[in-house]
Amino acid sequence: MIIGELARRTGVNTWSLRHYDRAGLLTSTRAQNRYRDFPDRAVREVARIRCLLDAGFNLDEVREILPFIGSEGQLQPSEALRQLVDSRLQSLEGQLAALEKVQRVLRTVSKDLQRRST
Repeated sequence: MIIGELARRTGVNTWSLRHYDRAGLLTSTRAQNRYRDFPDRAVREVARIRCLLDAGFNLDEVREILPFIGSEGQLQPSEALRQLVDSRLQSLEGQLAALEKVQRVLRTVSKDLQRRST
């Protein structure tokens, strides 16, 4: 599929997709018209890339992590990679706990405001 179709199917702009391709995160070939041609699996790959980026990993870290997703134990991660992922997970769990606390406070405020307006 051409890059515009991949962008439409993933919701990721073409600039970002080209950037991921140049960074070696996606695989494409060049058609005779010199357009990038992405395989159907690129939709799933882009979703994985976006998930890892949203988790706070940078492109180099994403490149290192991607081969382990779906590899079914065929590859052995380094200790540094395991620590990186565990550290990020711990950080996200802390952020989630903080957000849940804020959510509880806002629910209380919202209920209080509802009571006062009736």
